Amino acid sequence: MISQKSFGQLKKVRFLIIRRVKGDSMKPTLKSDDIVVGSRLIAPKLNKLVIVSYNGRDIIKRVKSIKKDSLYIVGDNEARSTDSRHFGWVSKESLTATVIWPKK
Repeated sequence: MISQKSFGQLKKVRFLIIRRVKGDSMKPTLKSDDIVVGSRLIAPKLNKLVIVSYNGRDIIKRVKSIKKDSLYIVGDNEARSTDSRHFGWVSKESLTATVIWPKK
């Protein structure tokens, strides 16, 4: 972890984050209670998994399309996923991390 100065105060910056999968939206790739590790340093790529902040919570989805400033994200289990097919494109600013483990 590295500290960076922000508005006159030191702020901790975390490059790796760990999240637990909740629900079935990413089955069969990820199951509920699986653990994922994400990196804040890696840009999102097509067909890779990302962690995005949406409606105040982090969700794990797959990138299906990328525009300059937004992502179209979907769950692998279409019948059980609420994703860009429902709420549209999400801003790249809402990207929390790109999943680096497990590699799926």
